[in-house]
Amino acid sequence: MMWPIIWKSTVIALLMLVSYRALLEKTSLHKFKRIFLLMGLVLSILVPFIIIPVYSNLPEHVAQQTGKMPEVIVDTAAYGVAFNWEILILSVYMVGMFLFLTRFVMRILKIRKYIRQGEKVRKDHYTLILLDDEHAPQSFFNFIFLNKKDYKGHNLPDAVIEHETAHVSQGHSWDLMFSEIMTVLLWFNPVIFQYTKYIKLNHEFLADQEVLKRGIPLAEYQQLIFSYLRSGNASDLVHSFNYSFIQKRFKVMNIKTSKFGKKIRYIGCVLLVSFVVYGFSDRNVIFQKQESSGVIVESASEYSLQSVKDQYLKKLNAYNTILKDGKTFINRSRGEQQELINLYADLQQMYSYLLKKGEKGIVAPELPNEGYFKLVDDNNVYYKSEEDLTDADKSLLEVQNIKPQIIEVVEDQGKKQEVIEVVEDQEVIEVVEVVGFPYNEQTKPYLDARNAVEQYMSSKGGYPEGVKNLTEEEHREVGVLLKKMISEFIKLDVDMQKVVPKPFPPLPPQVKN
Repeated sequence: MMWPIIWKSTVIALLMLVSYRALLEKTSLHKFKRIFLLMGLVLSILVPFIIIPVYSNLPEHVAQQTGKMPEVIVDTAAYGVAFNWEILILSVYMVGMFLFLTRFVMRILKIRKYIRQGEKVRKDHYTLILLDDEHAPQSFFNFIFLNKKDYKGHNLPDAVIEHETAHVSQGHSWDLMFSEIMTVLLWFNPVIFQYTKYIKLNHEFLADQEVLKRGIPLAEYQQLIFSYLRSGNASDLVHSFNYSFIQKRFKVMNIKTSKFGKKIRYIGCVLLVSFVVYGFSDRNVIFQKQESSGVIVESASEYSLQSVKDQYLKKLNAYNTILKDGKTFINRSRGEQQELINLYADLQQMYSYLLKKGEKGIVAPELPNEGYFKLVDDNNVYYKSEEDLTDADKSLLEVQNIKPQIIEVVEDQGKKQEVIEVVEDQEVIEVVEVVGFPYNEQTKPYLDARNAVEQYMSSKGGYPEGVKNLTEEEHREVGVLLKKMISEFIKLDVDMQKVVPKPFPPLPPQVKN
């Protein structure tokens, strides 16, 4: 589930940044540019999680033919797979986030160190931090870092202080902090790292604009910026008077965007944002069905029942084809046995879901080795279905005192069982008292696995009522337990399967629109 989020976030961030450079960077709309850049970060993390309801009057069959039906995905991966790629991706993401968070914290601590070590001169709305280090004037929130020697020697022009106070008064550090946090969250997106650069550059545009408004000549101010080019480098979290891209700053200082140009760019940006929100969000299609009593609205999940049923019948057909290929379960390879177990588990999920939705007339999947008779001949053990028994097989069964009959055990409130014997098409029903199911070395793995499922579901509100309360992660956890239970049941001897409780239907699958 993480891949769609990753690619959507990356594409959105890239699209917004490319649009910024094409539409806004070389304009004088610095305040609007500030909003647009921050919006690009916000959209890149929020839009992949947005779900937009879409109402449709199309009938079900028309929606399927025109592609309007949402794709129905049955989450079978939750029921045990050899390798879980989502866990790997999530683990890599968490490690990366931790590393970038560590980098962020280290930068904050370094700035904090400068604040503690420097001499403080408090002003009305900011505090000067005087340092012995040789570097350009810088600002961070309401702190302005200056060289102590230059400040006390009155060698700092007023325009330099005004430039840094513009950063402070306009709250530019909040933008950088937000950008840095977004970098921690979206570190996998290479485009995110460019946002901090363009956000800081636009902050310089804003500060330069504020200084020039106060009457300083343009040529004099540009010469002043040149004089600080050789000063030391600054942290990404602070604003420095000698920030690079001097050529861009000088060009923008001379730009005046016309009213018509502003309107065109505003309209373009609104259309772009609308496209991003609508184009990269998910849909929840809601079909409307007209009846004489009014309009009845049904969610697309109801219309997906036919899709689930079609998938079930297709998979059941493939499953039955394998069962009837002439090979008994016991004589299959380990890989073939596991394939049958996986198919059976998947089919049980879908079958349970369809029953829950009121679907009738569907056939339940058979256990891979159900209905076989155990034959022992010269210490060779093999299984056959009743219709495959030869006269020699039946004679062998008679010698072993095993009659060719099928016994079905039905639980009755855990106290009584109906033992139904089918002998020559005659049904004989006998009600017997059951003290307890056999618990021995052979049945122990299955009964323990079944008990683990029951205990888990009991902690979540019971089965099947607790299903609706399960989170996606809990679905995965109980799914692994269910698959182990089914696997252990299939390993039992056929005769033993008839006297221990069969696996109850596994949890219904999660259907995603």
